[in-house]
Amino acid sequence: MKSLKSSLFFVILHIIFLNLTEKVECQVGIVYNPFIQDEYRPDFNIKEMLKLIAGDKFRYVATYGVGAPKEVYLDNSTQKRFTSSVHSSIAAAEINKDTKTHKPLFIYQGLLFQGSSEELINSQIDTGFEVASTANRIYNGTVSALIFSTFDGFDELFQIVNRIKNISFRARKEGFKFGVRLWDCVEKIPTRDKIDQDVIDMLKLFDFIICRTLPNLNTFVKGPELYQKIVTNDILLVENAIKKEMGLTTKVILETGWPGGTDLNGENTVENMFHLLALLRVWAIRTKRMVFFFEAFDGDNNCTDGKRNVLWGEHYGLWFGSSAENNSETVYIDKVELIDEDGLDVDPSDNVVMGKLQMAVLLGSFVVVLSTLFAMMIVTLHRRMTSPRIDIYDR
Repeated sequence: MKSLKSSLFFVILHIIFLNLTEKVECQVGIVYNPFIQDEYRPDFNIKEMLKLIAGDKFRYVATYGVGAPKEVYLDNSTQKRFTSSVHSSIAAAEINKDTKTHKPLFIYQGLLFQGSSEELINSQIDTGFEVASTANRIYNGTVSALIFSTFDGFDELFQIVNRIKNISFRARKEGFKFGVRLWDCVEKIPTRDKIDQDVIDMLKLFDFIICRTLPNLNTFVKGPELYQKIVTNDILLVENAIKKEMGLTTKVILETGWPGGTDLNGENTVENMFHLLALLRVWAIRTKRMVFFFEAFDGDNNCTDGKRNVLWGEHYGLWFGSSAENNSETVYIDKVELIDEDGLDVDPSDNVVMGKLQMAVLLGSFVVVLSTLFAMMIVTLHRRMTSPRIDIYDR
């Protein structure tokens, strides 16, 4: 009985540990592109940016692409240009290897490729695989997945199906999960009246799809709470179509965000950005789903979402870069500092949101421990009271 009690106790402790590490953490990741604006930031530093991300307790980071053909990558001339994104995975691996202050960063590395020649496109693909493998040699597991990001949406995939097949086979052979980022999966996938076998065969090539959706003007004015309900319900429709109607195991991941800046129309846009982040963290943990929040740093120009313009696209970052007066140093400012102390009903900080959830899980696990120990005591008393009594005179 003592051995049973000891075993049960350590099993319960293990359950508590899993609850605190697996279910509470790591459910919300962040989209990262280097904040590039060379004339204002001569000291541009990818590692400093990734350290900010890791310090804010984001463990999963999704990128859009390596941004460089193989020749540019090899001559190391990419640090202060758009193609500097080629360094992101390797920088994350070096941080993972060197630091003991936070848990490792896991990169969902983009394989965005573009160009007029087949040779250039193949070079970009080869560079993506080489960068991912190099990162994992520095710190094993840094790059856990590769993402192909579309320009024209879901239908684009059927125009390059052979290339997708080759990349999928290569990724899985080399131990990477392979996925696709779509800006129109909500519109395309659930609404097909008849499930086409070509659609099923295409989705089988991916271990996951990232459904990227950002607020338009109509959803922006409704506020973050209603918007969060809209986008999460949409994701469930996509997931239902893929898993139940098509019978596939392809994972569905939401990617979304909120523009926040002092010069945007509307009130409290920064406050609403962090409010949405907090709501998504709770939803992701409660439903055990992955979400990528768009994005880590403000961009230097207006981005586009596929063929559609993004509302205030340069203002989606949780941080923004600001040059010092002497123009020789970049300071990255957390936008939460722009919010008045009384401005938020939901605290946006990772530590507070996660801390509350950890406390809830811990209290729940503590109740389970007490209940189990109490049940064990009852069983022990019952056995003692009902076990056969041996009278000394009967021996």
